[in-house]
Amino acid sequence: MLLAHARGHVLFIAGAGVSKPAGLPDFRELVVDVYAKLDTGVHAVVTGSKDDEPGDLSGLTSQQIAEVKRFKRRDYDVVLGMLERRIDDKPSGTSRVRATVTEVLRA
Repeated sequence: MLLAHARGHVLFIAGAGVSKPAGLPDFRELVVDVYAKLDTGVHAVVTGSKDDEPGDLSGLTSQQIAEVKRFKRRDYDVVLGMLERRIDDKPSGTSRVRATVTEVLRA
């Protein structure tokens, strides 16, 4: 497990029950913060409309629209994976998404 973690193949996720008292964002807030840094177009949609409203999807690609739809369904882990595949092509320990998640959690 430690070797896999060192290679960037393991992701530990704690639920809001652990993260909130520690001053960390919940999963939704984490994803919103990642989008704020990596994709302002999607960020504007997910923060500018309620979960039961589609929001203004004009100007977004089909991949971005798919991410917004999954976000609205609260599939936050899936959304991060979709974003990573879209902007980093293939997941790795050096992906921009993973670096941004780390940055947000350390802030």
